[in-house]
Amino acid sequence: MVMQSAPPIAEDNSDLGIRRYLWTSTEVARALELGLFPPTRRMELIAGELIEKMTQNRPHGISLSKSLRVLEKAFGDTHYVSVQTPMAVDDENEPEPDLMVVIGSPDDYDSHPTADAVQLVMEVSDTTVRYDQITKAPLYARAGVVEYWVLILKSRTLEVRRDPITLPESSTGYDYRSLTLYRETDTVTPLHAPNAIIRVADLLPRLKATAKSD
Repeated sequence: MVMQSAPPIAEDNSDLGIRRYLWTSTEVARALELGLFPPTRRMELIAGELIEKMTQNRPHGISLSKSLRVLEKAFGDTHYVSVQTPMAVDDENEPEPDLMVVIGSPDDYDSHPTADAVQLVMEVSDTTVRYDQITKAPLYARAGVVEYWVLILKSRTLEVRRDPITLPESSTGYDYRSLTLYRETDTVTPLHAPNAIIRVADLLPRLKATAKSD
């Protein structure tokens, strides 16, 4: 018997007759109203696709709670910090950042806030680091979010992106002009909270002490 290998998969799939159905934010809102998605499943709309968000592990939950408290203190009563709620970008994008600092109070908004009211977006990254860096960063830049933080739990570092720009010859099209890496021992001051000094360590789970060997 002569074994033959399968033919290579064609790189051009335009003739396969397969089309993805892309959602709009209006359709997602209607589906939620109708109860088509279980309430225990958390999803966000990115480029027309519904992306299911993973269940939080304990370190993620700790960092989320600590970062919420720190940002609320830094921005004070003139802002509120929402936790994993949608931001309106366009009809095909409605991301749900882990934390979002918004001008005013929740009662000021009849619909999801847009980037002009958002002064800082933060993602807590454990299993989604590359997604938050490669997919989310251009999306937030395109929306006009002026400051985007990625707290990376594994390396215990904070990436701070500022000043969204358009890249005419880039595959993503949008990025941030400034990217600064802060280590656990560093401090950072948000653009729109110039009097606040935030220790990166205060955003992270506390390291457990290791037992000393004799």
